[in-house]
Amino acid sequence: MEQKRLKSDLSRGELKNAYLLHGKEVFLISHYANEIEKHCGADEKIVFDGAATAEQIIMAAETVSFSGTGERLIVVRDSKFFAAQKKSEDSDAPATGRKADAEKLADYLKKIPPDTVILFIEADVDKRTRLYKSIAETGSATELVPLAPHELAKWLAHYAKQNGKKFAPGAEQLLLRTCGTDMYTLKNETDKLICHSGNAAEITPQDIAEISTPTLESRIFDLLKAMATRRTGTAIKMYNDMLNLKESPFMVLSMVTRQLRLILLCKCLAEKNTPRVQIAKELKIHDFVVGEAISQAKNFTSKELIAALENCQSTDIRIKSGLITPELGVEMLLMPASQVG
Repeated sequence: MEQKRLKSDLSRGELKNAYLLHGKEVFLISHYANEIEKHCGADEKIVFDGAATAEQIIMAAETVSFSGTGERLIVVRDSKFFAAQKKSEDSDAPATGRKADAEKLADYLKKIPPDTVILFIEADVDKRTRLYKSIAETGSATELVPLAPHELAKWLAHYAKQNGKKFAPGAEQLLLRTCGTDMYTLKNETDKLICHSGNAAEITPQDIAEISTPTLESRIFDLLKAMATRRTGTAIKMYNDMLNLKESPFMVLSMVTRQLRLILLCKCLAEKNTPRVQIAKELKIHDFVVGEAISQAKNFTSKELIAALENCQSTDIRIKSGLITPELGVEMLLMPASQVG
């Protein structure tokens, strides 16, 4: 809702004097920061990072610009003004340090000159702080969170269309499974696909298979699929490819364990007729990941998954006890019990 309101305000040219962009989706934060700057049309841009004080920011806002005309944009990054504050034993004691600066800025927001825009960019904020509430009241405070898979697919389709391409049916979902949900990564991978597809109108699943760089999680997904279908040689080749890419055997073991646990949890919940959306909410993962896990669960019985998890734990203990090398330990984990021994 906050993002839609910000997008709507900017499209109508309704510029505020104070903005706060925060959250986990760095790509969207950068996008809206650029949009605010573009709509501001500032003749002067001043950037403060980290240790800036309230006095410095206020002075920058109050100082007459060199040109004497036009907008001024002041960008404040990672200030920690919005961090949760520890309660003082003396509630009447005056605020000090960053808290005092945050209080000064909260008071100043209603006095910002009409030709000045202050933009705060933070990774984490406490919405209970007075400064946050002041910006939400007098300006615009927007949390940018990772998009849901269907939103990412829509965004990918729009981005491809802007570049004269379209995704073949199902190709967006394949790209998400292959490359993950980080928007910077998806944009870069889509740019590669646009170039790779040449004069073709569509980006196809084959294009993705040929040039897209799979995430480790995607490789682990395919590795487990090979294990489940008893294609041991394929599984070991995939593992050796990971080692050649300098992936740590410990990381591979950790990811295999995590994926097996996820498959087991999704299988148990699905067998209780728990809706996919509810499973995603309970496990705090994307719903398309739930779909993939449930699909993989069909290749295993619950007993096999529990045994595989116990084998992972045993392998971890043997490696850490020095009984076997990490590389060999994980390779043995990929083999059927009849081949180990």
